Amino acid sequence: MKRLFPYSWAPGEDHFGGPGVEAADGSLIHAGSVFRQRRQSGDSFVVRRQASDGTPRWVFRTDCDATALDADATTTYVAYDDGEVVALDIDDGTVLWRHQLTLGDVSVVPTALTVTEEGRLLVGTRDGRILLCSTHR
Repeated sequence: MKRLFPYSWAPGEDHFGGPGVEAADGSLIHAGSVFRQRRQSGDSFVVRRQASDGTPRWVFRTDCDATALDADATTTYVAYDDGEVVALDIDDGTVLWRHQLTLGDVSVVPTALTVTEEGRLLVGTRDGRILLCSTHR
């Protein structure tokens, strides 16, 4: 195994790892959180980094921890432990859409997701269900 670069790109921050994927161009997209004695707003993140040296291309900060992450050619999909699924533009990390995952009127927590084809996500939930979801809004 070859270590590419330090996990934390920010001086003075220690990061915990989370799910990740490799983009078509070889860059890395991964989630994690900042380790602190007391949690602060924005301590969780998704980042796209150059595989050559780890330089961030973009960083998306949030307050919840990512449970799953996948990407297609244009979009990074992130599932969070509060039940939200967020779609980020793969090029610049801007939010394309956000959706609270529910079945009927009941919130569910996504624990896994996979892009299956254009416009489709398979989402595994904490209660053992597998959902086929559309990504078109």
